Amino acid sequence: DLASAKSLDPSDARVASELDTSIDDLFERCRRLRPVIGWRDGQHLTWRYLSHPTNDYTMVVAPTGYAVSKRIGEDIDIVDMLVEAEDATVMRGLLSAVLASSPGARAVNLWLPLASPLHLELERIGFVPGAPVTYLGVRTFSTTAVDLGDPRAWYYTMGDSDVF
Repeated sequence: DLASAKSLDPSDARVASELDTSIDDLFERCRRLRPVIGWRDGQHLTWRYLSHPTNDYTMVVAPTGYAVSKRIGEDIDIVDMLVEAEDATVMRGLLSAVLASSPGARAVNLWLPLASPLHLELERIGFVPGAPVTYLGVRTFSTTAVDLGDPRAWYYTMGDSDVF
């Protein structure tokens, strides 16, 4: 329900065309909570999204989070989002800023792990799981420092796929 999402309190988020080292610091803090996470420092995010040669991504940045979106027709795909301490207030502010940067959208799509508290918050504000549902599986062959079978250790978004 985009109408309810648009009424959420905005944060002090801004649309970014370049990133500073605060993104690196954010990534370092966030990866302590979810140790199985794709690399998300400023250099990688600039390469992956801001300098992409064919896709037009919008990156909204706040002091404790960011969201990267791409318009697909009348839909918005939030292809990457990282929020410190999985703070629902920051996530809602980022969602509001994404919606403000892309008026006229009819739907918002994104992936977040089921184990994330943000997933529950998305359901509270009207997001529902829909097809196609993406499942991940893991089989470990040796002992690792992190229990790879524990879904709470994982963090992934659409941007971790090669499709988005």
